[in-house]
Amino acid sequence: MQRLLRHTDGQRMGGVSTLQAWKPGKLAGLLWQGMTLPEAKAYALSAGWLVDENTVHNMVMTGGKNWEAQMIGNLQTVGVTYNAIGTGNTVLVGDVQLQTEVARELITLAWVTINVLTIDAYYLAANCNYNIGEVGWFAGPSASGTANSGVLIAHYLQPYANGGGSPNDLTLEWVNTFN
Repeated sequence: MQRLLRHTDGQRMGGVSTLQAWKPGKLAGLLWQGMTLPEAKAYALSAGWLVDENTVHNMVMTGGKNWEAQMIGNLQTVGVTYNAIGTGNTVLVGDVQLQTEVARELITLAWVTINVLTIDAYYLAANCNYNIGEVGWFAGPSASGTANSGVLIAHYLQPYANGGGSPNDLTLEWVNTFN
């Protein structure tokens, strides 16, 4: 008699995103001196240059789950390369682009520790002078500096009022746990 084993816990991917606002120009100066982004953030934090911070849960899109399966199956070779911010206020699991993308940056750093993937992006104040409503992470060979390009892996609401007369530099850190 053959017994079939049933896998019941399922694989899950999810986590949090932390947006940090920094006094303008401070991180850029530290990066220019040769520090890595994590080193610059640690120094800036100890120097009191962190202006604001908020953390939210992210939502992995259907396209992101398909991309993950393709990466595991060696059918996809280009990981997450871009972060984008937008002014939209709606997120649906089937989204393929931000509601209203306004800026995009290459990721600064990515690393894996056991089953946790962390990806950082950095925006100079001049490049993120918007009242942000949404954040997205993009992957695949079609991802570029062009708005709405690539596979939307994660999309979530992360409001931050950075528009107006004196915007801050921003870092976005996306931490994903694979269970």
